[in-house]
Amino acid sequence: DRAAQIISILGQSLPTFWLAIILVEFVAGRLQWLPAVGSDRLASYVLPGFTLGWFVVAGMMRLLRSGMLEVLDSEYVKLARVKGVVEPRVVWIHALKNALIPVVTFAGIYFSILVTTAIVVETVFAWPGLGRLAYEGITARDFPVIQAVVLVTAAIVAAVNLGVDCLYAAIDPRIRVAR
Repeated sequence: DRAAQIISILGQSLPTFWLAIILVEFVAGRLQWLPAVGSDRLASYVLPGFTLGWFVVAGMMRLLRSGMLEVLDSEYVKLARVKGVVEPRVVWIHALKNALIPVVTFAGIYFSILVTTAIVVETVFAWPGLGRLAYEGITARDFPVIQAVVLVTAAIVAAVNLGVDCLYAAIDPRIRVAR
């Protein structure tokens, strides 16, 4: 529990650009475990993926922990325990489903943000992406490119929100459409 708190606090307080530079310096530079730039091998995806995912995982950990603490203290969980339902079933079936709703919302929002605004990570790791394309379009005053980036970004956000709404129905049966 203490390690999860430390990871979540560090994950939400460390700036992405700083984490990226530290990872490039130590993991790719001094230790030479992974490549610092490029996208030609599977190993090239580890450092940018870790850098982008660090903040999101930390936020989801905090949300899930607070949600589980709240749900585990609710009446229907207490009733399930009184009825004799085994503890793993109470936690994984009854409590987790209801605690996942805010986590799914957070993940959906941040997935859209990660895909569309990863300018710093794309620059540090020399990756082509939407964020870098938007930056280059703005600096070059290339308005068709900027419009296309905005349109693609809007489509990604709309698709992710639709996916999140569909996940709500899969997670919580009370949200499903009535016949």
